[in-house]
Amino acid sequence: MGGGTSRKNHSEVGSAYVHFNYTPQQDKATPSLIGDVPRGVMLREAPIFLGGQGAIAGPVQIAYGTVISAGVVCRTDCLKEEMIVSHPPKPASSKKFYPGLYGDVSHKVASNILYVANLLALRQWYRYVRHGFFVREKYGDDLYAGSQKVLENALTERIVQLRIFAKNLEKAATREKEIKRIFSVKAWRSQNQFLKNWPAMEEYLLKGNEENISLKRKESFLKIMKKQSGEFKTYLEAVKLLTPLQAQRGSAWLNDIVQGITSGCLSIYQHTKQ
Repeated sequence: MGGGTSRKNHSEVGSAYVHFNYTPQQDKATPSLIGDVPRGVMLREAPIFLGGQGAIAGPVQIAYGTVISAGVVCRTDCLKEEMIVSHPPKPASSKKFYPGLYGDVSHKVASNILYVANLLALRQWYRYVRHGFFVREKYGDDLYAGSQKVLENALTERIVQLRIFAKNLEKAATREKEIKRIFSVKAWRSQNQFLKNWPAMEEYLLKGNEENISLKRKESFLKIMKKQSGEFKTYLEAVKLLTPLQAQRGSAWLNDIVQGITSGCLSIYQHTKQ
């Protein structure tokens, strides 16, 4: 979750807010991206407000400046910035549930890839930007090691949940005719593509490809931050005193990572094996 510029102007999660992440098909491949990494780390985006007694049914993406009214369950992406989301309660309805069967999973797959890509960008930010500030503080090395551990755990958790998702689809694959009849041929293809291509997708996500993306922008921005770290004592001071153009350069580097990893992994997912 990103958003906000300071402790007085920050994103907010209201009282008793819930992120629903466990599906009836018994998987947790449902991460939600609230804001993003490339812009969020620059501490100059509009805050996001999630009203109390509300919830998110993941996976969804929520743009900066979004206000979700109290009591609302957000079930879809909110991609337009600075909008109030206040859906009226849906009338009660019921329909047939098919245990173990999925519909079109393409949005779910894309959401997971985007989330992992943001984690990889955040790891680059900590590795090459925040590290220089950590080491100047007492216990800085330990704090940096801890931050890396948290990021590694988050990444590992996403991969584990995608593996579970793949196993669920493998079980469902024995019911191909049912899936096509109940949902659609497109739904079946979206599942089959993920099932066949997941090993290559996992390898791609864990290979460290983010290290080799947008190297010129990375080098240019790191020079700026090196100068900032020499002039200002704290990480927050250095980031907040970046000019708009300098901040844009940093965001562009991180966004290249997010877009590069996302498009690279999606191309593997969408590849049809003969």
